[in-house]
Amino acid sequence: MSPKARRRIVVFLKAYGLSERRACQLAAAARSTVRYRPTRSKDTVLRQRIRDLADRHRRFGHPRIHILLRR
Repeated sequence: MSPKARRRIVVFLKAYGLSERRACQLAAAARSTVRYRPTRSKDTVLRQRIRDLADRHRRFGHPRIHILLRR
């Protein structure tokens, strides 16, 4: 089961009055995983360049795109 699915289960259980600790135990999820909030990089120019390269070279994975960016 993915961490995202476990997070949803914990949120569901918390809505019924369970504590976060107990909900995480029942869902077999780490509390740090539930509390984690992803942050996006502020470097919009770099993100747009990565998207452009990925659109142009669809079969390249992230290692190859990294090489292209370094050039």
